[in-house]
Amino acid sequence: MSRPSSTIHDNAHAQVIAESDDSDIMDEVVRALSIELKRARVESDRLRAEKDKLQRELDDARLRLSDVEDGREQKVKRDDRSLYEQARREIDKLVQDKDEQNAKHVKEMEYLVQKLTRRKEKCRNVKAALEESRNALTTLRSAAASAIAELSVDGVSTSRKRKREDDDEGHPETTEGGSEARESPQSANELLVDYSIWSYEPKS
Repeated sequence: MSRPSSTIHDNAHAQVIAESDDSDIMDEVVRALSIELKRARVESDRLRAEKDKLQRELDDARLRLSDVEDGREQKVKRDDRSLYEQARREIDKLVQDKDEQNAKHVKEMEYLVQKLTRRKEKCRNVKAALEESRNALTTLRSAAASAIAELSVDGVSTSRKRKREDDDEGHPETTEGGSEARESPQSANELLVDYSIWSYEPKS
């Protein structure tokens, strides 16, 4: 009777030991899982912090890029404005130079017109004076021709009259009479020379 009781006790003790071992294993598993969970949480926190850091860096990079683009755009706008202002200044200068040249050309043309007008007026005055001189010269020619013709006729008549008187008296010509007879034709010749001088018509 004592052996069966002992066997039952041994089995119960073995079961208790087995249960105790299972409990220890479970505790070990729980501890291991807890450690792994803590590690996972730490790693997750580290990764989250790294992610946040990278996100901040990315945001900073985007902000800098945006600033660069804005600055570049502003620079382009400033450059375009500068080029526009420079081109406008050059155009204004060209227009001003052209206006000054036109004004100078107009003044030169006005001066030439005035000069030509004065010269034309002077030519008209010279032409009028020349015409007046021609008329006066024509009048003088007519008067000179009449005087020469009259003097020539008077000289010939006087010479013939004296010759007849000398022949009638039978006296040779005196020196004074001969001189007068010779002087009369000579005076006529001189008048002819003067007439030829007055007859000269200057070229207009």
